[in-house]
Amino acid sequence: MFALDRELLLWEAELPSLRGAARAHLAIRLAWHLRQRDPQRAAALAREAAPMLDMLPDTARRSAQARFMLVEGEARWLSGDLDGAGTLAGQAFTLFDALGDAAGRADARWLNAWIESDRGNSDACDAALTAGALDAREAGDALRADILDAAAALFAVFCDLRQALARWG
Repeated sequence: MFALDRELLLWEAELPSLRGAARAHLAIRLAWHLRQRDPQRAAALAREAAPMLDMLPDTARRSAQARFMLVEGEARWLSGDLDGAGTLAGQAFTLFDALGDAAGRADARWLNAWIESDRGNSDACDAALTAGALDAREAGDALRADILDAAAALFAVFCDLRQALARWG
């Protein structure tokens, strides 16, 4: 879900030397990991990579399109456009679900959880985080599941400390 700064620096340094599908794959990865650190750069990478997506196999192309929806969705969420962000998160979820991409579904649910939190819908936020953690486990991604569980525990503490302690210990 999040890359270390040193990884991003290496990827940024590598990007100019790549062409074709290799460049598209790295641009997709960079855009995803820059989505909150530098939404403008992430959007620029998505725009650059969009024409190259036709070089990718259908599943990879559709997965990248969904990933770019989440990149834009997070930018909208960060700027306060909760409705626009929610629409993009829903569209990305639908596409990831059609692809059988459980990690992608988890990421769409992650964005949806933050949107619901900002709307004050703690039950919907918790449901999204819980379902996202299940998706992450289905994908075999223990770190992603742990991040979703940690966020759920954090939100639970703000809603009801006693209930959070009972659930999360």
